[in-house]
Amino acid sequence: MHNIMFQDTIDAEPGTYLLNVSFWDGDGWVLTGAVNDCSNPIFFDVKEEFIPDKYEDNNTIENAYVFPMEFDSDNNALVMTLSEDAPYFANLHKYGDVDYYKFDLEQDYNYTVEATILNNNDEKYQTTADDVTVEYSYDGKNWFKGYGYEHRCKKSINDDRCDKLEVNAGGNVYVKIYHPWGMKGTYIFLAGIERSRVNQGGNEQDGENQGGNANPVTAVAETAANAISIYAHNNTIIVENATEEIRVYNAMGRLICRDARPCISTEIPINATGVYLVKVGNVAKRVMVN
Repeated sequence: MHNIMFQDTIDAEPGTYLLNVSFWDGDGWVLTGAVNDCSNPIFFDVKEEFIPDKYEDNNTIENAYVFPMEFDSDNNALVMTLSEDAPYFANLHKYGDVDYYKFDLEQDYNYTVEATILNNNDEKYQTTADDVTVEYSYDGKNWFKGYGYEHRCKKSINDDRCDKLEVNAGGNVYVKIYHPWGMKGTYIFLAGIERSRVNQGGNEQDGENQGGNANPVTAVAETAANAISIYAHNNTIIVENATEEIRVYNAMGRLICRDARPCISTEIPINATGVYLVKVGNVAKRVMVN
């Protein structure tokens, strides 16, 4: 029996199912034999329908979601597609979904944007940084794929791979995220933005700094990020030298802890093992609790 095709719709609860193809030989049902790489029976998973994330409808460049950015006193900002309300992660909620985002950058500054896709360790959907494709554009027409740079993210982002984009005198940066095979799934897009003011002559200004540092804003940002230490020990997440609110998210993106009054060394007990995302101001880091 070859080239058998059929189409039907069955309503099923989420779970794992077994599907087999059998034929009636006159005495009873007989399991059809497998051929080459085609197995019979097969297991398959039925997954929950995705709820569109809060960034929809951002399926076209015209409807790109504009990231809100709040720069701190050191001219650094952090954006991520992580919500305190369900659905917690950004998602490709249907087959063939494409998500567009936009950075709208003021013209009075030069910018460095470091962006990455974080593995969210979502056991339900199994989406990882390698599953989705990220592309960038400065005009919404000409695109280039991410991870094209041999560049590591700074400690303020803390990830192995990072895309680095330089933008002079502001403008737009567009981001396109999709699965190359059109599959559904969840993801966390994370970007750290640094800016330095441009004076009328086109050179960077460093505010009150007169020491001749070509990019003092970057230096200050790195120093501030390095001062914060985040790690796990004995089922406890430890955050040292935090001066801003600490937020801890679990692997499903749910906010599980918030400490608005951190001290020199803040200890946060964790009941379950797994990967957690810790955010302190403009610093974000993933930690493993064993």
